[in-house]
Amino acid sequence: MPFYAISVMVLISFLHDAYDMVKQVWFADDSTAAGKLRALLAFFEMLISEGVKYGYHVNSGKSWLVIKDPCDIERATELFKSHDIKITSDGHRLLGAVIGSTCFREEYVNIKVSTWCTELENLCSIAKSQPHAAYAAFVQGYKHKFTFYIRTIPNVAHLFQPVEEIICSKFLPTIFGQDISQLDREIYALPIRNGGLGIPRIPEDADFERNTSKLLCAPLSALITIQACNQLPQDDAITNVKSQVRSLRVERATTSSLSGSL
Repeated sequence: MPFYAISVMVLISFLHDAYDMVKQVWFADDSTAAGKLRALLAFFEMLISEGVKYGYHVNSGKSWLVIKDPCDIERATELFKSHDIKITSDGHRLLGAVIGSTCFREEYVNIKVSTWCTELENLCSIAKSQPHAAYAAFVQGYKHKFTFYIRTIPNVAHLFQPVEEIICSKFLPTIFGQDISQLDREIYALPIRNGGLGIPRIPEDADFERNTSKLLCAPLSALITIQACNQLPQDDAITNVKSQVRSLRVERATTSSLSGSL
């Protein structure tokens, strides 16, 4: 694997030098590029022809071209007609998240939320006889499913309301064996070190989580934007943003956030 990574770096640098009008991003062997249609076509064909020299074989049938303007679909189809590539102006899944139009993103998240609600109902059933196990399963693993999506997909906070409703009306009451108040819910959302249970309020947390995620990723995002293929963010820059995010989390998690309910 290390040798493969080295060879891919050579390929990435070659493509960068040959097509500087295209912005490329790689995650392991997943290649993503953005640019004008003709530049993308040239980039794609070069990736196919040069990639095999480095052990990188493009699977055109699994490749997607997401068009920003639906009016360009016909032109894109004509340009890429010699390749078995799928073309859409709606959007597509990308590394677990999704890119595309607002409607497509919302449809994608709604499907996820529907699945999560069903799973949470099952967890509520477990909580009737094993409340501690159900709680541990939620805070140690399950809640991170939500965190990933609210960090990577913009403007979807309101779509998580069904999840919050199940947590408030079924999951927490089942764990405690009684109904909970709004103040109880706010307390349970606090970190354990602040006297809470660490059960997040997803709709309320979404904007904060996305903003802090963007802040943490800013040093790397800046390098990607300028296509600095052989650079990593400076250690002091990473340390600085981590410190900022920690401070923001501490400030947000204090019990003063409950003052409006007391």
